[in-house]
Amino acid sequence: MPFSFREGMASLPHRLAAVLGPRLRTGIRVEGLKPLPGGGFRLALKEGERASSLDAASLVVALPAYAAARLLDGLSPTVAQGLAG
Repeated sequence: MPFSFREGMASLPHRLAAVLGPRLRTGIRVEGLKPLPGGGFRLALKEGERASSLDAASLVVALPAYAAARLLDGLSPTVAQGLAG
């Protein structure tokens, strides 16, 4: 069953930004994602020419389906295939 927000899909990232404030990082490209042995994820990041990584206990993937499919393919090919259509 498809899901959306009454105010549109942008409601989720807008609310996260309001709640998280400066802890929310934007304008950074996630180049890759892999699970960590003890739980959580390691994100490979790119900000301009600078590469870095970030470990996170949980994630919110707020991307168009085609972009989420590419990012999640290594974690769950079944989910990625569903997102890709």
